[in-house]
Parts: sequence; C-alpha cells; structure tokens
Amino acid sequence: MMPVKGMDISNHQADAGMDVERVVAENDFGFVFILTNDGTVVNRAFHAQADAAERAGATVRPYTYLRPNWAQTIDIHTSIVGDRYRESIVDVEEGSGGWNEVWAAHNRLWDNDRDTPLLYWPNFHWQAMGSPDLSPLAERVRGHWKSWYPDREWDWFDDAYDKVPAYPWNDARGGMPVRILQFTGTGRVAGYGSHVDLNLFPGSREELDDLLGGVLDMQLSDRMKNWWNQDVSLEDVFRYVDLRAAQAAEQSAANGVKLDALLGREAGGDVDEAELARQLLAQGLGSQLGGISDEQFDQLVTAVNDEADRRARRRAAVVVPPVNPDQPL
Repeated sequence: MMPVKGMDISNHQADAGMDVERVVAENDFGFVFILTNDGTVVNRAFHAQADAAERAGATVRPYTYLRPNWAQTIDIHTSIVGDRYRESIVDVEEGSGGWNEVWAAHNRLWDNDRDTPLLYWPNFHWQAMGSPDLSPLAERVRGHWKSWYPDREWDWFDDAYDKVPAYPWNDARGGMPVRILQFTGTGRVAGYGSHVDLNLFPGSREELDDLLGGVLDMQLSDRMKNWWNQDVSLEDVFRYVDLRAAQAAEQSAANGVKLDALLGREAGGDVDEAELARQLLAQGLGSQLGGISDEQFDQLVTAVNDEADRRARRRAAVVVPPVNPDQPL
C-alpha cells in the first residue's frame, strides 16, 4: 500500500502563479488542502485552485486560518465554500487565539452542519496557549493534521520525508491520533519555482477519502463509549437504539406536519405520491416545470412511487419496542 502525497496551498501560491493542475499531476498528489480565508483576508482564487486540483484527480478540502474574530472568520469561510464541500478544517496558529476561540469556531461549524475531519494546531503553539485539553473535540474531529519540520531546506518530497523520525506520528493530544503529517514548509515540487507545504497520509487513497469525507467506521458500542466516556453493556445498546428509533419516529411525524402545512392538505391524510411529486415540482421549480417533458415527468413519478413502496416495505419490517422516556440511559 502506497501512502498518499499531498500539499496545502493558499492565495500565496495563486499570487506566485502556480499552475495547480500541472503541479498536482506532475507530483502525483492525491490531496490538496486549500485556504479559504485568513480571518477577513479572502483567498479569491480558492475555487479556481480547487477546480484545477480536482481536474488533476486530487481530493480537495478547504481550511480556514482562525483569528480571534472567530465568528466572522467562520462565516466568511462557510460563505466561500458554500455547498461545494461540507468538510472544514480549522488552522490554529500564531494570532489565532486559544482554546476559547477554537471551541467556539468548531461549534459554529457544527451548528452549520459542517464536518470537521481534522484539526491543525502545531504543538508549540498549543503549549504556548497553556496546553488546553482537546478531548471535547474528539467526538467530532477525527485526528490531527500535524506539522513537524526537520529543517528549512528546499527539498523534494522524498528527500524531505526521509528526514522525518517516527515520533511526530505519536502525538495524540485530546485522544485524537495524527492522521496527516505536514513535514516541510519549504518543499520543492515539479512545475513550480517556489516552495510549498508538503503532506503525507500513511494509508490508501480510499482510506484517505473515508477520513476526509465521513466519520470513520466504529461499532455502535464504541461510539456510545466515546459519547458517555464509560463502558456500555448490550442492554445499554438496545435501550439506546429504542430511544433513537422513537426520536426518529417523532421527527418523521413532525416533518409530516410541516409538509401538510406546506402543501395545504389535511393533516395526516393519505399521500398520493404522484400528486405530491407534481406539487413539489410546481412549488420548487416554478417556471422551469414547463421545460420537463411528459416522458421525464412520468419517469420521475414512477421513481417517487417506487421509492415510496420501498420505504413502506422497510418500515413494515421494523419493529420498534416501546420506550420508557423516564428511564435514563
């Protein structure tokens, strides 16, 4: 299994004229982390850089350089990224503030339904900020994007990484392992005449995409142990599943009430899936509805009906035991 090479870039590389697509292709980079903003300073080349990296086949994720005006920093970041990516990486360095800013920034990202796979917080700066406990992040952050430089030489990827000992990978602050190592800020790459930050992920491309694109697989009992910070029994697991099933049923009912109100139909009435599809299309697409052919519309209705049947069969197959809401987990 070959490790995955990567780089992180910002507006500095855009200003210097980096051809991102060429650099990714010629250096076989599997991932590129791209700065969206440093506080209120915006990387206006973000989307162009992301487009170029993806054309060359790299996985792209955005990061933001945190500043004490954490709310504004995060809001600018999310406005730049939009719906293009749901993952965000917070970069904490000199001038970022400390734990309060880091915690607040992550909570603002989570409140906006954003995933936070990694944290970049160099050990020396973390220590300067009083070595705060990072364990509250461990439930939602899957690991460290760690920086450790052997020197400041302008080296090619393999030459620079050959100088890295094993111990930088052993950083587990807050119970989060090192997932990616940034091992030089002065890397030399083909196709670009200046230095760049170089990174390595010690796994496969598939494992990298799992890390950056979704929560790592864990057994339910392991996730519960992480949440409750204690061992759980099989009975605890069943009780937890019962409660979550009841909560999901309540949420489904609440969503049905909202849909009834939206469509102006009688609450709890039978749903004609074809008519529902037509109403939603009419309300959501407006004038664009006329551009859909009858054949396309029939296909859509068929798909809606098929999906409704599938969901009905699945619901019928699930037996949810009663839940005592007063019984603590």
